[in-house]
Amino acid sequence: MHRDYIKCLFVSSLGVMLFAQAAEASHFRFGQVTWRRVSGRTVDVTVTEAWRSAAVGGLSYSWGDGTGNFSHFGAPVIATGTDIAGAAFTVTRRTYTHTYPNDGPFTVVGTSCCRIFGLVNASSAPERIGAVIDLGGGNQGSPVSSIPVILQMVHGGVNSISLAVADPDTDPFTCRMATSAESSIPSVAAAGGFTLAATTGCVLTWDTSGTAIGQRYAAK
Repeated sequence: MHRDYIKCLFVSSLGVMLFAQAAEASHFRFGQVTWRRVSGRTVDVTVTEAWRSAAVGGLSYSWGDGTGNFSHFGAPVIATGTDIAGAAFTVTRRTYTHTYPNDGPFTVVGTSCCRIFGLVNASSAPERIGAVIDLGGGNQGSPVSSIPVILQMVHGGVNSISLAVADPDTDPFTCRMATSAESSIPSVAAAGGFTLAATTGCVLTWDTSGTAIGQRYAAK
């Protein structure tokens, strides 16, 4: 039997009708880690990160089995863009191969500082992203998703955004918001008594009536 997975949402910058913002001294925008089995206990781990274009960096990751770290710094650029606030961002991606000593589970984790300045719930806060690698039960890989670097929500009402997620083993999966310990985001995005939430069916929902136009939030 394959083991069920919980897929956390790796969305690091979520905007509500973004307008121009002040210059930013910090630079992390987004991160996502996925994995697939190559053969035996050898896996490919794919890391995708997005950074403020003027300060592209790369996190250092632990393999989770006590064998050391790997760095994403200098990874190839796969895309660039500009958000509605006029802030340019750069997306990087690289795949790393590693052989584990047993079936695990192991947690690949990258941490650093800091997220972009001006996020309502995580301005210049540290970032933490990762994935659980569980080779037991014949699992072939992690759930994967095509979540954009930036999600824009309409101001003044309920927003519902379906997130595309799939599991290579066709195992059942659910979505939820990450805890502060898992994400290093101090608090879940909230305003006016309404809190950003993810349904178990992977729909991101938020009533933005309590927000102000131009605000940006971090979510995972």
